[in-house]
Amino acid sequence: MAETVPVVSVIMSVYDNESTLPEAIESIVNQSFDDWEYLIVNDGSKDGSSQLLESFANKDQRIRVIRNPENKGLAYSLNLAWRQSKGRYIARMDADDCSFPERLAVQVEFLEANPDVDVLGSNAILESDSGQLLGTTSMPLSPEQIREKIVRLNPLIHPSVMMRRDFLAKMGGYNNKLRKKQDYDLWLRSVEQARFVNIEKPLIKYRVKHADSFLSDYYGFSVRVKHAIRRGKIFSGVTWAVVTLLVNICRKLGYRQRFTRI
Repeated sequence: MAETVPVVSVIMSVYDNESTLPEAIESIVNQSFDDWEYLIVNDGSKDGSSQLLESFANKDQRIRVIRNPENKGLAYSLNLAWRQSKGRYIARMDADDCSFPERLAVQVEFLEANPDVDVLGSNAILESDSGQLLGTTSMPLSPEQIREKIVRLNPLIHPSVMMRRDFLAKMGGYNNKLRKKQDYDLWLRSVEQARFVNIEKPLIKYRVKHADSFLSDYYGFSVRVKHAIRRGKIFSGVTWAVVTLLVNICRKLGYRQRFTRI
């Protein structure tokens, strides 16, 4: 009998996410679109995440757990997952976020109807660590808007994204050397040869993290500088990277500039 190939491969990395993991996994299990596989990398978790993952995998054969013997980082784990996956579309998910039930169906339908689009994201409902709803993102939507804004901000919410497998293969996946901003680096490396779109409707609930904002700002600065060097626009690119870094540090308010209050 021929092996069944799913339409969508959902990939996720887990590192000590015991408290939020059940909601994240159940949000995929309960999707209206059910032709998927779920590859979850246990990236050296030391809490109860391992037991939770085994429990979910035993209940649903579409869920496959991959184990790292030690913590390898997000980029390494995502590369490991998508390279072992089989779907023609690769959907990202994070262990502390939640996909709304229609997410996969909406994104598959869009990509099927728009074969020129390589990466498809969406807006998101923002939630604090305590569960308070903070607002809704207002991401750039069209390929033109995304291309215009990409040097100033990350134009895609990583766990909202669905990508074509061919896109990831062409770009070589994520940069394993980066501990943060792996997604932003991937978008910047591919912006000249790929098309990005965001769906206006929020398709996920995204948890806002502030604890490592300064480190994230530094990594954002680093990938912007590398992008400027690749393009041969060192002076203007580095200058803009410095300005953006200073603005982000001064704000110290995370995503506030990118969402409207509910």
